[in-house]
Amino acid sequence: DPEVAGLAHGMKAAARTAAAAETAAQAVADQVRDMAGTVGDQRAAVESLQARVADHALRREVAAEVAAVQQCTEEAAERLRGVEGEAAAQRAAAAKAEAAVLAVLDNTTTDLHERMHRMEG
Repeated sequence: DPEVAGLAHGMKAAARTAAAAETAAQAVADQVRDMAGTVGDQRAAVESLQARVADHALRREVAAEVAAVQQCTEEAAERLRGVEGEAAAQRAAAAKAEAAVLAVLDNTTTDLHERMHRMEG
């Protein structure tokens, strides 16, 4: 019967179309899965780059803090040298003053001895 034959032919064509559609759908699903994998890889790469950038920024911050501490250390060392210099100058002045006092005492003692000898004599 031509009608049955036409129907059978239409059903075969529909089955072929459905099979082709299923194959195409599977291909699309495979592409989506591949793209998801690529996106995941790219996301991981971006996260890795972000971590490296953050690490680099942290290193810059630490380097800046180290430089600031070094600057403070240098300034403190300079102030210490100034204080040491001032202390040395004060020690020298104290030594001069001590020498002057000792000279006065020595002169006074000598003067007293001379007076005592004159009084005895």
